[in-house]
Amino acid sequence: MKILTFDIAIKTGWCFGVIGGKLVGGTKRHAVSGASHDVVFGKAMIWIADLINVYRPDRVGYEFNQGTIAGKQQRGQTTIDVIKVHCGLRALILGVCHSMSVEAYEVSASEAATSFLGPNKFKVKGDSKEPVKHECRVRGLPFEDDNHADALALWHQQAFLVDPNFAARDAVARMIIRNPALGARS
Repeated sequence: MKILTFDIAIKTGWCFGVIGGKLVGGTKRHAVSGASHDVVFGKAMIWIADLINVYRPDRVGYEFNQGTIAGKQQRGQTTIDVIKVHCGLRALILGVCHSMSVEAYEVSASEAATSFLGPNKFKVKGDSKEPVKHECRVRGLPFEDDNHADALALWHQQAFLVDPNFAARDAVARMIIRNPALGARS
């Protein structure tokens, strides 16, 4: 199963990989600060379509949560302009995926982070950026910035959903990473 994920924003994190294979990804800034929405969306649409053409994913996952965005706006933690960009990028992903016959799945940041960090060990409250980056480091997953790290977490969440065997192997690997003695052979 080939999975492509996006942590959407002006600076969008992305990750692609086949379950059990090497992950590739990074961060893409769609335009310079202060660029108009038509520039941001035009460049993002071409980039998203190019990634789908190149990698031919079976599924696309993207991080988005209307409730979180609305709550941040009410608390003065974001602007209406940022909300417009997030909603616009969400619409682009949905439209491009539909036109290219690829299934798109929306996931909240807390779902992705909890799945990646381990629901029994960690409870994500508030900002999960630092715990996700820490987990990437522990697992030896290189990342460019927090956007890329979030896309890696989302990729794992999507892989866990479609392949229970991968989820089980990952759980064992996570335990061994935290306690190498568990992996020792007698």
